Amino acid sequence: MVQCLKQKGHVVAVTGDGTNDAPALKEADIGLSMGIQGTEVAKESSDSVIMDDNFASVATVLKWGRCVYNNIQKFIQFQLTVNVAALVINFVAANSQCSTRRKVEGSRAVDGCKSRMPFSLVFAKSAFLNSKKQRNFNAPKFRMQGGRHAAAQLN
Repeated sequence: MVQCLKQKGHVVAVTGDGTNDAPALKEADIGLSMGIQGTEVAKESSDSVIMDDNFASVATVLKWGRCVYNNIQKFIQFQLTVNVAALVINFVAANSQCSTRRKVEGSRAVDGCKSRMPFSLVFAKSAFLNSKKQRNFNAPKFRMQGGRHAAAQLN
């Protein structure tokens, strides 16, 4: 019966507790043997041993396993979405910097811009942090008066 179901493409799980169940436990995709009443031959042939001999614990394990599997799928989907969005933002930012430079400098920027695009993805974070450090909104404002070295503070 196990071989027939596997040939049709099904995933087969078998439970057993005796020596006569050992070939089916070994042939199945998932073999579950009983821990208290099961023989040593059945335990060695199976993939998992149910320690309390309660089949309801198998149903509980299946529910928990499906929950964990769904959570792993959601986590991977979230990570892929966030990482793809970050790459797209960095790529767009690198292209917009290149197009602005092209407008200003003309055809000279075409040569260097394409070769610097991968580096813009690497250094995007450090450039952003450095730009924040340069901003100091509490700094006093100065206005030049009279000469090259004279400055007066504005309030």
